[in-house]
Amino acid sequence: MELHPLRRGDAAEWSRLRVANEAWLSPWEPSHAMPWRDRHTPPAYRAMRRSVLQRARMGTSLPFAIRVEGRLAGQVTIDNIVRVLRSRFQDKLPTDLRERLDRYSQDELDEIVERSATSASAEEALPEPAGTNLDR
Repeated sequence: MELHPLRRGDAAEWSRLRVANEAWLSPWEPSHAMPWRDRHTPPAYRAMRRSVLQRARMGTSLPFAIRVEGRLAGQVTIDNIVRVLRSRFQDKLPTDLRERLDRYSQDELDEIVERSATSASAEEALPEPAGTNLDR
């Protein structure tokens, strides 16, 4: 078994595998009004691949194809990767943001990370203290 990046040329085989394994896969997939077969076409693969590769470029996703003896056998994606800003690179942040982060304990940062999973933006997850403006 090997992990590889998702390839453009995997679309037809991905579609065939997804349709053939609907009974096993469908309980784990989100419900959808569109029929399974229509959601697992080669164009659907290409759209999914574009989306996960965009998230991979942002550092929030790690998408892989699973290959057995060189043939596509499945897919695994580590998604919703959140990086906490307290790190050895924190000193490279703008001073106002670094000072703002220093006001939070690790428990508070953990709560912020939890909120970020449902927030529209990082700014929404990290509440701004009164009088602070990061848009300078």
